[in-house]
Amino acid sequence: MAVLHVHLQDGFSGEPVTIRLDGKTIAEHSAVRTRPQLGLAEIIPLELPAGSHTLEVQVPTHTQLESISLGPSQELHLGLSLGPDGGLIARISESPFGYV
Repeated sequence: MAVLHVHLQDGFSGEPVTIRLDGKTIAEHSAVRTRPQLGLAEIIPLELPAGSHTLEVQVPTHTQLESISLGPSQELHLGLSLGPDGGLIARISESPFGYV
């Protein structure tokens, strides 16, 4: 089983966030807020069954939906920030992101 760490990072100021894996809702957060001193709101660890998957992250108040294809891996880190225009910005890394 693989682990995906979803890092909700910059730009969140109370927005709801929904995460779906292969079309099934696996996490819902009603009010995500970035802590400016860290550049991080929260980290959500998700266990993924073996194989390739599609992860969808939605911020309904901004009608944004980011769809990300994930290949087989033991551990990945997905950084998501909400840009000034309300769009989601995604970064995938095999290493953890650093926070102060």
